[in-house]
Amino acid sequence: MGKPFGDFLTCVDEECKSMLVHFTAAGNVRWVVYMYENSKENEFTDQHYLSLNAACEQNQLNIVKYLLKMKVKPDIKSCFHAVKGGKI
Repeated sequence: MGKPFGDFLTCVDEECKSMLVHFTAAGNVRWVVYMYENSKENEFTDQHYLSLNAACEQNQLNIVKYLLKMKVKPDIKSCFHAVKGGKI
């Protein structure tokens, strides 16, 4: 039997952002951890990156730390999002 939230983990909105990105922006650490741990890393790497940028922009520092600990790779755009959020 599949995971109870299978579609929930992989669906995206009209901007191609998953619920992981939205929970990250809202600062919901519990859901971010659950979704990150239950998503297939290789298939969801772009959503992990978008989540990192959303966390940077929304000043969700605990989530930024968690995603970096999980080896989500930032780039120069991540820095722009952090500046936009006011933490640099």
